[in-house]
Amino acid sequence: MASFAFLPVVQEIGYNPSHWVNASSQAIEARDIARTSILSLPLFLVGALVIFGFLAVSRKDYGEYGI
Repeated sequence: MASFAFLPVVQEIGYNPSHWVNASSQAIEARDIARTSILSLPLFLVGALVIFGFLAVSRKDYGEYGI
């Protein structure tokens, strides 16, 4: 949830060119890496939730079959 709360700040950093006119190439590279990691983190978390949900639903109860 916190990553979604900070998305306006991330968008301002990424898309406002006035901040990056006189920046070095290392600063621009660091900006791109930070922005990519902040945007990809929620995707991994949602993927983990989907996998956990699938595993929880598809679990077999062997006691039901008399085994």
